[in-house]
Amino acid sequence: ETGNINLRCTFADINSEAMFPVHCAVLGGSLTLLKWLVETNCCPTRRGGSSPTLRNRSILTSNNRSMLDLAMTGKPKMDILRHLVVEMNMSIIDTKNPKLAQVTLENLLRETGNSDRGHDRLEILIE
Repeated sequence: ETGNINLRCTFADINSEAMFPVHCAVLGGSLTLLKWLVETNCCPTRRGGSSPTLRNRSILTSNNRSMLDLAMTGKPKMDILRHLVVEMNMSIIDTKNPKLAQVTLENLLRETGNSDRGHDRLEILIE
């Protein structure tokens, strides 16, 4: 079968939450799909609008969750978080739940502290 889907509109209704395709890629933990949607197909990641504060904010699900929120939900998707913050210049300040950001950072620090290459990985994430 073949078909079309509009990559610039919400289409998924997951547990009564409307999501854009980029949200689904993040929730599914697929950095490859996220990059394909954004870099190849120009899917929106930020809100439009005339206000500079709104223009730079991440697009949200119907429950007001950003891609960062979704990347930190459940088991944090560190590769996606790194891509969103470092490559896409998103800010942790945009998260709906600041406590979730704190817990994710704490888990990241614990994880990197337990590995031989933890320092290198943490340095990459911070840059």
